[in-house]
Amino acid sequence: MLKRWTELSDKVWIYGYNHTMLVSALTPLPITRKLARDMPLMKKWGVIGFFDEARNQWAESGITTKYVRARLEWDADAEVDGILNDFFSHWYGAAAGPSKAFWDELEGALESTPLLGHEDRILPYMYTPALMEKLGVYLAAAEKQAGDERSRLHCSGGPAHLRAPEGLRSHVGCRLCRRLGSSGSPGRPHHVAS
Repeated sequence: MLKRWTELSDKVWIYGYNHTMLVSALTPLPITRKLARDMPLMKKWGVIGFFDEARNQWAESGITTKYVRARLEWDADAEVDGILNDFFSHWYGAAAGPSKAFWDELEGALESTPLLGHEDRILPYMYTPALMEKLGVYLAAAEKQAGDERSRLHCSGGPAHLRAPEGLRSHVGCRLCRRLGSSGSPGRPHHVAS
């Protein structure tokens, strides 16, 4: 559809929007891979600019999403892996490895989840117990490897609800219980008003 619009007009702008959880507003949903796929296509098709809407919800999309979006809006052909490696090494210092693994794991889960949306009832589909366990391991490793005060601050200043995952686990658990109902099995996704 976007390609067709750019064929019809040479004045196509993009209304950019970072996908976020509107209910549980600190649930991280990074989209750097989506941006890496989309931005070169938009350039190729002739998109001439962006009007991005977002509030300062750094924990939701992660700093990397905003950073990659800004860099690609200026240079759609920039090498995203290089941008991210540079970011992680400068932001997290010695803890770059597990910090990058944390965000990569999270983004992989976001891409492979069977159900997406912006309400917290979809959290059990993405934030599985296995994912939460992996994220906890990465966070613990990052906090342990952070060498200087600045890196420790950035590691501890990440998604606070994941640093203390019992809060998110409890929230996801409530949603999972509502989804399972009395049957005890996940069944098909359904939409229930909160």
